[in-house]
Amino acid sequence: MTLRQRLVDAGHELRVMGAVLVDAYVRPRPRAHDGPLVTVVIAAYNRSEVLRYALASAVGQTYRNLEILVIGDACTDDSERVVAAADDPRVRWINLERNSGSQAGPNQAGLEMARGELIAYLGQDDVWRSDHVALLVADIERTGADVTSAIPSYVWPKPVPVRKLESPRAGAFVPTPATMHRRRAGIAGGGWRNHRDSVLAPDEDFFQRMRDAGARYSRVRALSLLKFASALRPGSYRDGRSDEQAAASRRIESRAFAAREVLAALASMPLRGRYGQHVHVPDDLRARPGGVIAEYRRIRGLQP
Repeated sequence: MTLRQRLVDAGHELRVMGAVLVDAYVRPRPRAHDGPLVTVVIAAYNRSEVLRYALASAVGQTYRNLEILVIGDACTDDSERVVAAADDPRVRWINLERNSGSQAGPNQAGLEMARGELIAYLGQDDVWRSDHVALLVADIERTGADVTSAIPSYVWPKPVPVRKLESPRAGAFVPTPATMHRRRAGIAGGGWRNHRDSVLAPDEDFFQRMRDAGARYSRVRALSLLKFASALRPGSYRDGRSDEQAAASRRIESRAFAAREVLAALASMPLRGRYGQHVHVPDDLRARPGGVIAEYRRIRGLQP
């Protein structure tokens, strides 16, 4: 990356940080308290230790008209028991018979089973703020958009306290747990495809095809997601750790949450060139259908 591009990216992220602070403390965003049924899809695979925190953040949403589908990708651990412990009639556990190897399989199953008009996704190792769904429903109802998203804070693994706040530009790629879309838009775009059929990661492929099918995009300039990318954490599926999610669940509801994330992002900007902003995937794998996920699985400690 050239120095010019680094300066452009840094300037853009500073504007994002400013937008987060303005919306958090000066211009609060409207939040929906009731409205259409929302289906929350949580794709899960053998990480019950983090699933409990993701599920708690879904159950604890201020927007209550939810169904929550936790879809196991042929899980063999105690994820079903974690889901049962939530003891909430809105939550259902579905375990696929065959492992699909990526989020695409469970997410497609969730899209097909969903009764909701709106679909939101949550990673099993990520955490929502309690107003996340309320913010996105309000934005879709206000704008008439087919797809909307909030701002996630990417949390790099310890010991480096790096943060990156994602772009709030409408239509720019953001991680799946930051998004919500109309169910009909997902179906019109062809749904989630098997990751082996595209050189793109499943989420990039899915949102690109919705855009190509004519979906209208919006965005909410508010921070409501902590994203813990498992492919940035070597061996994450072997280690059984949940300390980051436990800490996130405590801090995400604090009044000073947005300001602290912005300060962490500012402090860590000089470190990003050293530690990288994305998972490195060799060019030969990136050019091969399914290669990106194969590399992610290797890093996570899973079989190819």
